This record gives sequence, structure tokens and C-alpha cells, in this order.
Amino acid sequence: MPPSPQELTLLLGPPADPRMRALFDRLQESIKAGHSQEAAVCERIQAEYFGDLFRPEAGRPSIMDELLSAVLGLAVRIRRHELRLGLARGAWVPCLTLARRDVEADDGASLRFPPADDGARDMLAASIGKALGLDWVIAFTH
Repeated sequence: MPPSPQELTLLLGPPADPRMRALFDRLQESIKAGHSQEAAVCERIQAEYFGDLFRPEAGRPSIMDELLSAVLGLAVRIRRHELRLGLARGAWVPCLTLARRDVEADDGASLRFPPADDGARDMLAASIGKALGLDWVIAFTH
């Protein structure tokens, strides 16, 4: 029996919002042209945007906590995440990784994370894509 996956990675495709899409396109052009300073600025703005999704507000769970809780059917809290750039479908996209050790059930219940079946991963990808207004999201475990 293969070992169970320890991490969930989400490749976050281009945004539908015109302002965020312009930033996304600018990042692509900067990387292709080798303009590392401009690419770094675009990366920082994207990191701030996606980082906001993990910040709880006024005693409420974060947006990502709520999305993941809805898919798993159990209230969870994401303690830590990793965000970097990854290449997918010919574009440099935000690549979000959540490790099993950094996602916990609020009530201490046993948590099956990351989702083991394709259906749950696809549902999570679709939920995040819809909530964030992204053209596509790819989810995989490792």
C-alpha cells in the first residue's frame, strides 16, 4: 500500500478580474523578458493578495479555512501555508502548498487531509477557483 499523501498543492490559474489579470500578464511578461525587479514587485503583490486569504478577521475563520472546511465537511484551521511561483499550462502561477501537519480540525477530531480522492480534490479546486475568480485551479497531492 503506497504511503498516504502529506501535502496538497494548488496551482492558481489566471484571475478573471481585469485589474488582477493585468498584474498577472505583467508578471508573465517580466519573467519572459528577464526583468527580475519588476517580476519581484508583481510576485510581492500577488503574495499579499493570496496571503490575505489566510488571515482571520474579527474572530471569524479565514477565507481559506472556510473553503477547506466546506469541502471537507469539518471545521478546520490552516496554521501555515507555502506560496511560491510554479509553471503550469505555459504560465507562471501562484503555487499554494498545504502540509498535513499544518491543517488541523478545530475540535481536535481526526482529520483526513489532504483529500485522498480525485473528486474531493476537484471539488476543492473548483470551489477555490470560483471563490477567487480564477480561470482554473489544479489540485494534486504528494
